[in-house]
Amino acid sequence: MLVGLAVLGSAAILLICLLITSRSLHAISDANSPATVYDAAATQPFAMAFKRPPTTGPSVRVAVIGGMTFTGFWTALAERYEKQTGVYVDLIATGPKNDIVNVFRQGGVDVITMHASDTMINLVADGFTLDPQPWMRNDLIIVGPPEDPAGIKGMTDAAAALKKIAAAKSPFVVHSSLGAQEVLLNIMGPNQIIFDPAQTTVLFDDQQRSVLKVAGEKQAYTLVGRIPFRIGRLPNDGLVLMVQGDERLQRPYLVAVTNPQRMPGVHISEARRFAAYLRTPQTQAWIAEFGKGMLDQRPIFFPVAVPDLNSPPDSNIAVRVGGEVDAPLALTQKDLDQLSHVEVHVADRSGKQIVYAGVPLNAILKKAGVPIGQHRLRGDSLSLCLVVIGADGYRAAFALPELDDDFAVRSIILADHRDGQPLDSKEGPSRIIAPQDSRPARWVRNVVSLRISRVGD
Repeated sequence: MLVGLAVLGSAAILLICLLITSRSLHAISDANSPATVYDAAATQPFAMAFKRPPTTGPSVRVAVIGGMTFTGFWTALAERYEKQTGVYVDLIATGPKNDIVNVFRQGGVDVITMHASDTMINLVADGFTLDPQPWMRNDLIIVGPPEDPAGIKGMTDAAAALKKIAAAKSPFVVHSSLGAQEVLLNIMGPNQIIFDPAQTTVLFDDQQRSVLKVAGEKQAYTLVGRIPFRIGRLPNDGLVLMVQGDERLQRPYLVAVTNPQRMPGVHISEARRFAAYLRTPQTQAWIAEFGKGMLDQRPIFFPVAVPDLNSPPDSNIAVRVGGEVDAPLALTQKDLDQLSHVEVHVADRSGKQIVYAGVPLNAILKKAGVPIGQHRLRGDSLSLCLVVIGADGYRAAFALPELDDDFAVRSIILADHRDGQPLDSKEGPSRIIAPQDSRPARWVRNVVSLRISRVGD
């Protein structure tokens, strides 16, 4: 068994909750909230990174674990999302896990993301959040004294390195973070690695600064986050990088949306859209490239394996039609080109006339066996609706009577051309155009899926 040694950490907790006029990093002023100690030198450039003009448009309010923000990753991700969707990402709180949870529980947050942990799942169990999903990973590294008594420097196999540490009876420090402990035990168990109790120190402090301080004093090896150690955010206490690059050292982050029944005022539609965006193949591919060369040749964070539920595996498929349909479809662009096209005329915000061409949505739905036209839409079928899904997870719904000429003649199309040219990557290859809508909120871009759903399901 591991020998326990309680070491109380004295490192200051950094929580960036500053009142600034743009990406609202709101301070906690509630008298019941624990005091937060700020490192002014560290917070100043970080706060400045988020000073951007305020918005009166749609927004999603987020609470984010600190590691994502001090690397510049979150700024780049938010700007990318805003550019693609027009939805403002309002950073409400960032910092250590327990601190952002305290902010979250006070309300005014739509999405929260942090490491997979009991803390995150308890928010679900307590009714505060819904549908936690993995969307990214960070990784740990093994650090140790420059003398490297176990001879592990430069290794990439964490299990082999831990075996050498155990065999050399070199000191090893374990901190109380359940996530780090789980990573360690998941490597040690299957590989039958056992540390001598005399060489092992277990801390009751999960602050990485304290862990490094004790490891430095004992000239011991330990696990620590790659990002804060490599960028110098943590004092190394004389320790150096020994082992990195083993996928078993990675830890997942979860994203969850706030439960609107528990927390009034939640922007639930924007929350779901943003959470879905984090798990799209496009975002995952971007994560896999972001930050290469900043610390080393690997990205700052790592993607996760997510099923692409919106797009079929065949890259030739342009859009699929599913749900409560008689004949599910997987249409290629060639299939769409062969269907009759119509033109609709709309005006952009400046008043300039634009001509979109595409296939009437009702023609596609009829092809899938949806009961519209010829007075077939009646009874239980009136509770059906069409949900259009974009590549970024954005969704918009249309009642079936809107698409049935027996009820109303509306020229709602799946457009693939604009002013005679194929749609560009910002809009296409396919986009919904509903010219009779007063606002284009349902004009979904980059359409990948049309699903027939029943209201109330």
